[in-house]
Order: sequence, then C-alpha cells, then structure tokens
Amino acid sequence: MNDSYVMALEELLEKCVAAMRTVGEALKIIWENASEVLEGIKAFFKKKQTEQETKAGWYVPNKIILTSQVLNRKPRMAVARSRL
Repeated sequence: MNDSYVMALEELLEKCVAAMRTVGEALKIIWENASEVLEGIKAFFKKKQTEQETKAGWYVPNKIILTSQVLNRKPRMAVARSRL
C-alpha cells in the first residue's frame, strides 16, 4: 500500500509539473503579445505628440458677400411709405 501511494503521488506530481509548464508557456506567449501591443500604443502616442497639426493658411474672410446673401436688412427710410 505504501508503494502504490508513493507511485500515485509521483504521478500526480509529474502531471502538476506538466500543467505548470503548459501554463508557463501560455503566460509567456500572452506576455509577449501584450508587450507588442503596448509598444505599438507607445509608438502611436509618441508619433502623435511629435506630429504637428497643419493649419490652413487661408480662411474665408467675413467681408466676402455672396450675391444671394442679404446682409443689410435695415429699412432705407424711417417710414416705409414716406415718399407717397
């Protein structure tokens, strides 16, 4: 009975070691992928910080009047029918 107990314990230990190796390899792969993603994010933000925004060199002035716009809405005479 003692030998079978020891053999079962050794078998359990071997299975645990194999499982831990598998978990370790999986964690290593996860760590490598996560570090690649983080490096990509760092590179993106570094590029974004060094990148300068180009502004338009010309803007539409306020004084350009289109033909269809009515900008002067003041009445020309104080009383609309004062000429009659």
